[in-house]
Amino acid sequence: MPLARTHSVALVGVTGHVVEVEADIANGLVGTILVGLPDAALREARDRIRAAIVNSGEEWPQRKITVGLSPASLPKRGSWFDLAAPVGIFQRKHRGSGGGPSTAAALGIVSWAKGARCGLMRPCHRMG
Repeated sequence: MPLARTHSVALVGVTGHVVEVEADIANGLVGTILVGLPDAALREARDRIRAAIVNSGEEWPQRKITVGLSPASLPKRGSWFDLAAPVGIFQRKHRGSGGGPSTAAALGIVSWAKGARCGLMRPCHRMG
């Protein structure tokens, strides 16, 4: 099955750059891997995303989950990807074998929010 894709924004100074978020769920050692130059706060997103998904009543996939952030050369900081990553994971998990473009990427949706462990998304009141 193809990857699921959605988009988010990375800030470099005061300039926003569109980041493509790709999610894949595959057989292998159970775990979540973030690739594409994430910082320490973004690496912690694995725990925030899992807690939010489980606490919202959704089942967490017990497989290998890889979330790629492109372009890889662009530094990604903070918790702004807490919504885009689970959107991609859900798209990949619930997509049948039909393939086709993922809904969020095809519609040009950009996700940018902080996640709460209870499953709620918190608005971003400031950028930085």
